[in-house]
Amino acid sequence: QQQQQQQQSSSQSSITTQSKQQFTNSQSQPMKTTQINKPDPAQLKQLVDSVDWIVSTAVLEYQQQLLTEQVSQLCQQGKPHTLEDARLSLITKKINSIAKTIQNGSVSFDDYTKQLNNKIVKEKTIAKQLAKAGDTATAKDCLGRVIIMQKELEGEEYVNMGI
Repeated sequence: QQQQQQQQSSSQSSITTQSKQQFTNSQSQPMKTTQINKPDPAQLKQLVDSVDWIVSTAVLEYQQQLLTEQVSQLCQQGKPHTLEDARLSLITKKINSIAKTIQNGSVSFDDYTKQLNNKIVKEKTIAKQLAKAGDTATAKDCLGRVIIMQKELEGEEYVNMGI
C-alpha cells in the first residue's frame, strides 16, 4: 500500500511538474497570433443598413424623414414602394421602442448615451473597413450617422445638415 501511495504521489508530482513546465514554456515563448478573417464588405453593408444596427433615435428619425420623402415621390410617380414602407414601419417601431425603454426606466439616459458613444466607435471602424474595400458610399453613410449621433449627444438638431 505504501508503494502504491508513493507511486500515486510521484505520478501526481510528475504531472504537476509537467503542467508547470508547459505553462512556463508557453509564457516564455511569444504567442502565435491567428489571423482573423477580414470582414466581407457585403456583410458589413448588410449589417449597417439594418434597422437593428441603429441605436440612435436621431438617426432613426432622420432615416424616417428621408424614407417618408422617398415614399411620397414614389407614390407621385406611381411606382411601388413596399420595401420602403416596410423599412419605414420598422423604423417607427424602433423609435417607439427606444422611447418606451427610456421612459419606463429600463434604460437610463446615461446608458443610452453610452450606447451612442459605443456605436460611434463601431461606425467609424466599419467606415474605415468599407472605405478600404472600396465601398465609399456606405462608408459615407456610416460617417453621416456618426455626425448625427455626435450632434444628438451635444443636444443639437440634425435636421438640414446635408447628410
